[in-house]
Amino acid sequence: MPPRKREELRAMQSDAWEVIEATPKRAIRGAELVAGDAFLNEITKSGRLTTVDSKTLRSQPRRAAVPSTLDLEMDADPDAAYLVMARHESGAIVFVRPTQTERRSTARGVTASTVRFSIPIPQTVAAEAPEEQQRRSLVGKIVKATVLKVVGKLADMAMPLLAKAAETAVWKLKGLQEGWKSVSPDNLQTPDFSPIEIARFVSTDAAQRNLLFIHGTFSNASSAYSALATTRGSNGKTFFESLQPIYGNRIFAFDHFTVSRTPEENARTLLSALPKGPCLFDVVTHSRGGLVLRTLVEDATSLGPNASRFQLGRAVLVASPNDGTPLASPNRFQDLLNWLSNLMDLFPENPFTTAAEFVTEGLAWLAHAVQVDIPGLAAMNNKGPVIQQLQGPPGPPPRAYSALAANFEPDRGLLQRMLDVGVDLVFQTANDLVVPSEGGWHVDTGGTPVIAGDQLGCFGRGGNVPDPPDGPVNHITFFSRSATVDFLVGNLQGKPLAIPALDPGTRLPYLLRRGAIAAAAVTIAPPRQLAKAAPAPATPAAATTVVPAQPTLAGPSGDDVFYISVLGTDEEYHSNHQATLLATFRNARAMGRMQTRSGDAGKRFQNIIQVQRGMHDFLN
Repeated sequence: MPPRKREELRAMQSDAWEVIEATPKRAIRGAELVAGDAFLNEITKSGRLTTVDSKTLRSQPRRAAVPSTLDLEMDADPDAAYLVMARHESGAIVFVRPTQTERRSTARGVTASTVRFSIPIPQTVAAEAPEEQQRRSLVGKIVKATVLKVVGKLADMAMPLLAKAAETAVWKLKGLQEGWKSVSPDNLQTPDFSPIEIARFVSTDAAQRNLLFIHGTFSNASSAYSALATTRGSNGKTFFESLQPIYGNRIFAFDHFTVSRTPEENARTLLSALPKGPCLFDVVTHSRGGLVLRTLVEDATSLGPNASRFQLGRAVLVASPNDGTPLASPNRFQDLLNWLSNLMDLFPENPFTTAAEFVTEGLAWLAHAVQVDIPGLAAMNNKGPVIQQLQGPPGPPPRAYSALAANFEPDRGLLQRMLDVGVDLVFQTANDLVVPSEGGWHVDTGGTPVIAGDQLGCFGRGGNVPDPPDGPVNHITFFSRSATVDFLVGNLQGKPLAIPALDPGTRLPYLLRRGAIAAAAVTIAPPRQLAKAAPAPATPAAATTVVPAQPTLAGPSGDDVFYISVLGTDEEYHSNHQATLLATFRNARAMGRMQTRSGDAGKRFQNIIQVQRGMHDFLN
């Protein structure tokens, strides 16, 4: 047996996985490895991470089932930190930390190390019938695993200081500067337009309104709002052409750190540059920028005497995380890096100016097992103190806020990618790929809605704004849509909108459940044992019927919910009295065949028990 090479991946389940492509060692540290993967190239170009090996593996064809994990090991540098970037067939990117590190001394007294990685392999195939799932299991699943090694040491400082140092360095690298900016269609196309002394340009005349843009996380004004310079509304005019009579050249943006500073710190810095005022502002926010605005308006008493310098006229909150987002929870930092990476990979034209550098540094923190609790991100934690305080009294002035959100539903390809990443483990409600949709208009937690139905807009199913012909709207595509321009202009002008009012109590449909199949490609049927009405027409034979375990889609959610779904074609379910039982708990899944009610009850019970045992074995 040839000697094992250091920093070379090996499959631990040789009977389950085979290597179908290996990158030659001479190409590992060169451009050859990353040339075909633009995202991998982006996160390694700074030199903070380097690639040391890459293998493409396939589960052995004709096994009874695809393995639930791909287990790898590697002889490693004992003083280095590693992680694996796994890319699934769907394109999904998942980062995996070592599950085990073994240190030992060799005969020559040299310390050696072996690291092991376990990559979860999702068992669910999006919107496919059992026959298609069986066909795919004969072909096998393919995963490309690339080992990333952290270069250099982490600075010995607290996480908030690490985050501030990283964000400061990235802004300097990008040529960005914090501060107030004067906004025009031309300079929105320039990423690094310079700050201004706002006191010289802003109006303190109550008869002259100013307009302010506040951007979201990892962003700045030009990357967040540049599409508004060219996108035209239904009247044929751009956003700026329609509103020039109101604001003239009194249109501004506030560029600020979003990772290392809290919304309150952002608000204090914003206020400190204003004249004594008061200055009357209309405001357009995106994402986390909504929390900065709400701090200015609803938490003014904590901001000191400078708070009186800012006075709100009208505001439009676009995709605001008023209820927070589960991605911002400190114990979901790895989920955040995974999903942010996939968003950047899927949508290269995105507003996340500094996100690639953040992912790179975040992976270094992850590899070193640092406890990550970053002030700017923690502010969006749906269970954190910032959200809890903002969602309590006092609220904003009556009818001051309008809100625009999106209920994004993926197509089949994107759905499979989301399932492979595990996004269904994070979002348990309608969302726009980054924040929960309904949270976009949930301001305060009292009984009376703060934002009225005629000031709400929501793209997608269940909303009142149809998705445009160029594709459904998600968190990063709002401002390139004509309907968004119409919504912003109408609300800032104070005119009635040409869309129906949306009930603030609306519960948007959301059919992606943990380990389940997306609704967009399947027919959802009510549980047969609960049916009271006359039988529905038969489902077409080619479709897949999913029978939820509960009579409604608005069931419980959370990390401790056990989900059971019954899958099957019309012929299997109604004629052959067979179906597939899918059981999911946290990130574990198990499948098994079962008889339906008209079949053998004993076999049905036996198959359910087998699935339960499979789930127990997986979890333990």
